[in-house]
Amino acid sequence: MARSAVKYSTVSGQSEEISFLGFIGEQRDAIRNRVFDFLPRVESGSMVAEHSEMVRDYPERGGKYVRPGLVLLSCAASGVDI
Repeated sequence: MARSAVKYSTVSGQSEEISFLGFIGEQRDAIRNRVFDFLPRVESGSMVAEHSEMVRDYPERGGKYVRPGLVLLSCAASGVDI
């Protein structure tokens, strides 16, 4: 099975061509940081803190980041600078 390349424009306006997995690898830290911007830590001892811990657990596990990568590429295909 041949790997297809992904071509996208960066914020600086340069066009790059890389593999999908390469794209995800480049974007992984930015995606992770942005997700955690929306999931602040809450002081322990409250029900909100317990809920917060459960919500943070899934993204803290990491993963392949395929879904966020597809979302970013969809944005790029629609003309959004990523």
